[in-house]
Amino acid sequence: IIIEITSMDVFVTIFLVLLGSSGISCRCNMYHLDEVEQFCAESENLNAEAILDFYFGNIPENLSFANYLNCLFEKLNFSTPEGIILFDNIIASDRLPWYIGRVCQDVVSMIIKVELEFKISAIYCKKHPPHVLTPSSVRKCIVEHYSNTPHDYK
Repeated sequence: IIIEITSMDVFVTIFLVLLGSSGISCRCNMYHLDEVEQFCAESENLNAEAILDFYFGNIPENLSFANYLNCLFEKLNFSTPEGIILFDNIIASDRLPWYIGRVCQDVVSMIIKVELEFKISAIYCKKHPPHVLTPSSVRKCIVEHYSNTPHDYK
């Protein structure tokens, strides 16, 4: 049997291998904390599961989660050590949906839409900030003004 392999076959194979190993599907490992998140969580004796419970509203926000957010915002350069919120840095973040709401998509077009919607929400909160500016109140503002696009990406 003779199998003819074209350069297009090689290209498609390489593309699929690279796509499969690109890590896009790994963006949604909800229980994984990156190095910064882990540092802030450990300082409050929190684990990934507890943090997810806070993000998804299964547990009401408390002092531990507020302190976690204070730490996270400072480490991500979303706020200064003095607590000044740096909205421009929040808006410029390429992982804003993840850090603010643990929102994750695996479809590239949806990743772009979700990131844009979070940026629009962050811009709104910059223009109409909460009365008391804390990482918790800013996060809440962004989440409340985030409008999720229906999942039809035709």
